[in-house]
Amino acid sequence: MFPLLSVHRPRGTLQALGSLGETMTPAQAVQALVDCRDKIARLEQELTEAKAEKKDLEELILPPMFLQAGINSVELATGTKATKRLFAYARLAKEGPKRHAMLAWLVKVGEQDVIKPTLRVEWTRGEYAVAKAVYEQLKRDNSARISFEEVIAWKSLESIVLERVTRGDVVPLDEIGATVGDHVVITRNPMDPTIV
Repeated sequence: MFPLLSVHRPRGTLQALGSLGETMTPAQAVQALVDCRDKIARLEQELTEAKAEKKDLEELILPPMFLQAGINSVELATGTKATKRLFAYARLAKEGPKRHAMLAWLVKVGEQDVIKPTLRVEWTRGEYAVAKAVYEQLKRDNSARISFEEVIAWKSLESIVLERVTRGDVVPLDEIGATVGDHVVITRNPMDPTIV
């Protein structure tokens, strides 16, 4: 038997073993690890399923219910309030036509400032002097590999898409890979101080 080593207060299986005399065998400790890993896997699966259920409720089930009832919000007796709002989901695709369409659309509507461009240039060893030359000189040098990458913060992208749709602009949602629709979210919950 080995003493139960723990800097922190034991919990779960370790707490039970600790109450049995503060000792455990290596086999018991390994079994506790196996049990813990299994519990984590179960909880992660439950979390994945709960997130999917929450998304369904927010985006598929509640919006048509609110529409049919002719309401924009519901307040429960507990003080919790749920409100129907317009939302946007937009991400810059990693590659392909949707990526090109999104970038072209942002430039067309004057929102290119949201694009963070990165120019990456790479030379072989021993070409330090060439690396310090100006970009125009680089374009003429065939020994360098040049890559250009655009990055857009997804919150900024969603904000732009939502703003444009809200003001009535035609936004090619399918072409750029964006989605806009209603969803119902908790906007006030007295039991959760993070929701104001």
